[in-house]
This record gives sequence, C-alpha cells and structure tokens, in this order.
Amino acid sequence: MWKGLIRATVYLSLFQVSVNACRTPSSHLTKLKSKYPYGLLNNDFGVLTLNDLALNACRISPSPFVPGDLNPYEYWICFESKKIIAICEDQEFSNEDGRVGRVIVDAKDHELTYHFLESRPWAIRDCRKFVTDVNHLVSRTTHACISASYIDEAVNDKGQKERGAVFHRIKTLEGCEGEECEFTEEIKQRDCPDFRS
Repeated sequence: MWKGLIRATVYLSLFQVSVNACRTPSSHLTKLKSKYPYGLLNNDFGVLTLNDLALNACRISPSPFVPGDLNPYEYWICFESKKIIAICEDQEFSNEDGRVGRVIVDAKDHELTYHFLESRPWAIRDCRKFVTDVNHLVSRTTHACISASYIDEAVNDKGQKERGAVFHRIKTLEGCEGEECEFTEEIKQRDCPDFRS
C-alpha cells in the first residue's frame, strides 16, 4: 500500500514539475512580448529580462522588424549556443593602438546564417580577448541572445539568405559580454531620462 502511495506521489510530483516547466517559458515570453512587442525576434529560451529589452527601447523607439530596413533599433535574436562562434578578424592594418581586428559573431538558426560585426575595429589583443570571453560564455550554456541593429538581408553566392547586422552585446544565463549589459540608473539618466519602463 505504501509503495503504491509513494509511487503515485512521485508521479504526481513529476507531472506537476513538467506542467510548470511548460507553463513558465510561455508566461515569461508573453510578459516580454506584451511589454516590448518588437524587441525580441524569436524565443529567448528564458535568457532575457524586461530590463534587457528596456535598455534597447530607451534610446530609440521600438518598431516592427522589417528585413533590410536598416533600423538603428537594437533587436534581440536568440540561438542555440552550439550554433554561435565568435572570431577576431585581423584587419591587416594598424592605427595608433597598433594592429587592429574586428569582432565577428556568426550564428545560425533553422532558416538563416547571421553575421554580426562590431561597428569599429579594436586593438588586436582586445579583439582576441573579447572573442575568447564570448566563446567561453557561450560554451557554458544551451542558448544565447544577441542584441543587434541595422539588420540587413542578402542572398549569398549559393542562393541562400543571410543577414548581416551591427553587434552590440551577447547574453546567456551565465552572463553578458558587450556594450552596456546592464540597464543602470546612470544610463537611464544620461540617455533617456523620460523613458518609462
């Protein structure tokens, strides 16, 4: 009798956990999309917070994503971590800081390949360090989200659609790398004092 009761309790507990697991991501995504309907282009897999979307909406008014529209608004796009790789591409020239490189983060989803480029070249040592940090961050999680602007769409030599964009930051459940990962009070006061999150 006790074995049957214990077994029923375990099954009921497992059922409740699976129901809650199914419900939580949906309500999380609904909350994000209801507050910032344009800020997230796909499922965030629980990585983002309202503050992540608020940071992007602070400076530029959000608008619906239109491929090739070259909008300066930063959209979040999320991927499986195993489909993301960051590299430091040597620009083969030097400036006052010495040799420079450009951060490039490539990612794939089931439809497209994305090429996210940092807007400016960096000193090669900083570029390589950042890429190492990004790849380490991504390797420790299952999903990562990238904040990017000026998303353009093109067809490559093989006839496949690709998107290029300006990279701003990458976030996982383990942390964030890039520009302004936190929506601080200082950023709010400096860049968007009238913003209501």
